[in-house]
Amino acid sequence: MTPRPAQRLPYRRAFSTLGCPDADLDEVIRLAGEVPAGACTGVELRCAAGQLAYPRMPATEADALAARLGAAGLHLVCLASYVQVAAADGERDTPQEDLAAHLRLAAGLGAPAVRVFGGGADR
Repeated sequence: MTPRPAQRLPYRRAFSTLGCPDADLDEVIRLAGEVPAGACTGVELRCAAGQLAYPRMPATEADALAARLGAAGLHLVCLASYVQVAAADGERDTPQEDLAAHLRLAAGLGAPAVRVFGGGADR
């Protein structure tokens, strides 16, 4: 996966796929075009297993996703991860490994940001 330059443009409108977790890419593109008073130019993608973008996504899939979004005139505003940077869970990757996977994917897709959570309330 070749890193893409992050888009740092003023977005007229953007939306998040957090509100439509079962939507496929065609549906996301359709929704972006149906926003009243003008189409969306940006999208935040939920980044999790079973979603359009997911940690450790193969480069070929990421490249195809970025190309489809670009062809539709959509810029990737952010990846919405579920990384908890202060969490410690022995059964999963460390937060650093999880975040690194999301950052690599964001760079490959051209996303300028990754949303994370604090987590670790007891720490």
